[in-house]
Amino acid sequence: MPEPYEAAQTELAAINSILSAAGEASVSALGTTDSTQAELILDEVNREVQSKGWFFNKRFNVSYTPVSSQITMPTNVISIDTQRNDILLTIRDGKLFNLQTGVDNDFSGTVKLDIVELLPFADCPEVARNYMQKMASVYYLQRIAGDERMTRFAIGAAQTAQGLLMREEIRVQSTTIYGRRDRIALTTKNPLDRIQTNR
Repeated sequence: MPEPYEAAQTELAAINSILSAAGEASVSALGTTDSTQAELILDEVNREVQSKGWFFNKRFNVSYTPVSSQITMPTNVISIDTQRNDILLTIRDGKLFNLQTGVDNDFSGTVKLDIVELLPFADCPEVARNYMQKMASVYYLQRIAGDERMTRFAIGAAQTAQGLLMREEIRVQSTTIYGRRDRIALTTKNPLDRIQTNR
């Protein structure tokens, strides 16, 4: 885990890149009035990108043991997959929920799940942080700055960054120790597809 100062500096650099893309002055610290909107957008993009599941935030065959027939899930788990056809599970109110029985208190043994975790921005690899910063710049330009010309440039930069992230995803998949090639990140709809600009 990075030290708090290092994590703050990593996110601060991303925020200043977002502000710079819109022609705005940089800030010296997070949590300022001038950086609030950029921080909110970066948080949104962080969750949006990570929810797809990438090599750096997916874990396989994680064991969870029930307590009093219930399994409380970590708060940073975004999605789960049992890799089985005979059971349907989801997360409700922070607990593992059986969609077939409609209850969350019928677990009698250890459950193995493939999970997607939401990591702090600073804990993501550089290639992912770069893509998220570029995507956040696109959203900021659209929603806050309203600059269509700069938005087009930002979309191009985001597409390039996304390509680098996908390339790294494929590289890691080709050497995975799990003996599987999970294609979640490569088959999920590109968030750039829904961004419209006037050309």
